Amino acid sequence: EVAQGQSVIDAIKNSGAQVEFVVFSSVGDADTCPETVHHFHSKADIEKALAEQLPPTCRWAVLRPVAFLDNLDDPANYNPLNRGHVKFLTKSAETSVKFIVTKDIGKASCKMLLDP
Repeated sequence: EVAQGQSVIDAIKNSGAQVEFVVFSSVGDADTCPETVHHFHSKADIEKALAEQLPPTCRWAVLRPVAFLDNLDDPANYNPLNRGHVKFLTKSAETSVKFIVTKDIGKASCKMLLDP
């Protein structure tokens, strides 16, 4: 994933000033997660590369979505939402989990791209 992010950054740098604004979809808590959570930490690495390497003519923003609420009512995920209770991958019943509806990620991305 980091290699793909770096490829995008390189393409932006090589495009002259054609790319004016970038929206990167990362993950909540990417910058505070342990390095052992590779699929989170890799996004933090890309965020850092954006900050350090993009030309000053290119503005950028990061979306940090969290767990997808849509997955709670999904047969492919064994429908963990059942009669008002949620069975989810957490260490304990007291662990709080943040959720977002994927449609809202799309709305936020659209707003950012249309009105940076």
